[in-house]
Amino acid sequence: MCWLNALAVRKKPNETPMKEQPSMLLGAALAAADKAHASWSKTRNNGKIPRTLAGEACLRLAQTDPARAVADLGNRAKPFLAETTRWSQNKKANGNPEANRACQNAFLLREILRKLGEALAAAPFETGAKHAFAVTLGYHSDPWAWHDKKTPADAAKETAEA
Repeated sequence: MCWLNALAVRKKPNETPMKEQPSMLLGAALAAADKAHASWSKTRNNGKIPRTLAGEACLRLAQTDPARAVADLGNRAKPFLAETTRWSQNKKANGNPEANRACQNAFLLREILRKLGEALAAAPFETGAKHAFAVTLGYHSDPWAWHDKKTPADAAKETAEA
């Protein structure tokens, strides 16, 4: 897996690093959605995880029609993003390590989706084989490698100070 992360940060002169390209960010968002969905499901369903996770369900669509995949991912992620937000606000996750993990993974997904929005404002999605490869590469890399090394508590402090 580390060679995937190394490939993601490799940069040629006058080229956007792969880690900042919308296609790679979309793949990373799908991977983060899978992590958040799995940990949320474990907390809610007594350790049971559904056969198909949110990101995995959108992967093939993301390779061919990324705009529809982003919309589909948003619809699939709403329940667990909303509930983990409530958990973190109500401090429900403090006593349960799996609920705490679900909140952290949901925070990661929100952060990657924010970066994806910023990248799409600068350049739209490409299509074709290069796009499909970048989505797949982003999906199979470690989603925490895309993290800015801030914890949810740090982000809340920054928001409160601003």
